[in-house]
Amino acid sequence: MISSERYFIWGFSVENNQKVNVNSLILIREELVATIEQAANHLEAFLSDTSNSKSLESCVDLLRQIRGSLALIQLYGAQDLAAEILQGISDIAADDKIKSDDKLSELSRSFFILSHYFEYALQRQRGMPVLLIPYINSIRVSFHKPLLQESHYSQIDTSYSHHNDAATEGDLEDLVRRLRHMYQVGLLGLLRQTGVAPSLKLMQRSLSRLCKAINGDNTLFWVAHAAMIAFEEDQFELTLTRKRALSSLDRQFKQLTQSTSVNDDLLKEFLYWLSISRSEDRNIKEVKSAFALEDSSYSEADLQREQHSLTGPTANTVSSVVSTIQDELRDVKEIMENASMGDHSSLQKYGEMITKMTNIKDILDVVGLKSASQTMKQQLDKLKELQEKSETADSVELLEIADAFLYIESTLKGLNKLDFSSDRIVEINKITRREMIIASNLAEAKKVVLDEVEAGLAMVKRALSAFNDSEYDRAHIRNVPPTLNSIRGGMLVLEKPRAAAIVASSCLFIEGSLLPATQPAALEQMLDTFADALIGLEYYLDCVKIDNNVDDEILAIAEESLAALGYGVSHS
Repeated sequence: MISSERYFIWGFSVENNQKVNVNSLILIREELVATIEQAANHLEAFLSDTSNSKSLESCVDLLRQIRGSLALIQLYGAQDLAAEILQGISDIAADDKIKSDDKLSELSRSFFILSHYFEYALQRQRGMPVLLIPYINSIRVSFHKPLLQESHYSQIDTSYSHHNDAATEGDLEDLVRRLRHMYQVGLLGLLRQTGVAPSLKLMQRSLSRLCKAINGDNTLFWVAHAAMIAFEEDQFELTLTRKRALSSLDRQFKQLTQSTSVNDDLLKEFLYWLSISRSEDRNIKEVKSAFALEDSSYSEADLQREQHSLTGPTANTVSSVVSTIQDELRDVKEIMENASMGDHSSLQKYGEMITKMTNIKDILDVVGLKSASQTMKQQLDKLKELQEKSETADSVELLEIADAFLYIESTLKGLNKLDFSSDRIVEINKITRREMIIASNLAEAKKVVLDEVEAGLAMVKRALSAFNDSEYDRAHIRNVPPTLNSIRGGMLVLEKPRAAAIVASSCLFIEGSLLPATQPAALEQMLDTFADALIGLEYYLDCVKIDNNVDDEILAIAEESLAALGYGVSHS
């Protein structure tokens, strides 16, 4: 069961590009993924035996937990998808007549997407709820419910009216009928994917002519014309929601001669398309200016790329791949170590060694680590040459192979599982072997310092506990100030000056309030407050272990506690 009370939330949402704190996500990662898998298994059990109502009920209970946890960490999109799955399964549980294989298959597939999106948010350290709209709508279609618009998560103001002197209704009726037919022909070609470019031109022409004829009397068609230009220039993907929007516009033609009212939902949708367009077309610029419409933080190209990334390798997959490579490397290194100790007979088993190194190279290729793969290939070629000549590798060749292995291990350490993406792969491939090894060694050194800091903090907590239990015997805390000073030094090495300042103030508190012969009257309350400061510092260190770039604002908890004790923290 996922318990929500013990998690801190440090994230906030920004329209359709939601910044999330990866520390909050990772805290519930294992439990959440496990719960999603359990719920999916219960649904699979029901699919195998549709008379098994208990499996469906268990699935519903678990989905309520999942939805609550996603709401807690404010992972919008994922929360809505979980709610949609929950509603669908609840409907089926309540009314057996609506059950169908299509509905159940769609719901089953959604569990995979839900789990994938959670991993995606961990990798990217942000959420893009718009990516889940196609999957939410797939469920809605199967249950005959209205679709979510693509602009659902965007805050777009549609309060603008574009009015000029319009042509008379009598002049319009016949023209609108012809222009609507032109639009319909283009729309049909677009929907059938037969001559997409000409179809878009035909639709643009229809809307352009209409805007000119009505002299700007209808805001919707003016914006729709600009949106169709964006659709072509930015090479928009033709999704289900976009098909529906374009079809809805066709129905607006019919109402044009009867009413000048604007469909705000459709207007918002077209404005959203313009917000993700990066076209410099004059018509698009005019509409953006009129509505004071700012560009979204992502473009249509970004959206397409992220949509494909959503179904790419998850953090779990990458972790598994890295683990496999490391196992293979371990076996090969064992042979190498035996050889370096004089057991050259081990190198005569070239077949086994070459097989394992080939496996490593192939996996590196699949992951996209071309530079590391090329390094392995070079060593493979040398070994194959030695095998053909029936020669044993000399000490220089052994060192070269060992150096290659060191580089590959360093590369694997660079694959932070919370940032596994095509951009990250490109970045890693650009790093030279020397830079990679240095970065890896530096990371290892920082890890050692972090471990020492944690050990020191644990010692301080034990000393304070003994101090409290012994009715304030100062002998238990005499070594606390030196320990705190060493922790402070570690924080400075880790380049965490704000944390170091907190430790310095903590040391002053121990020396100024606990060690003097005359101790304050409210000592027990002061120790409780100081414990709050240590817990805040400890939580910060846990976050640093997950993400070195964690927001330092987390330290405000410790600073507030020390300020309450009269030992405010200076940031200078």
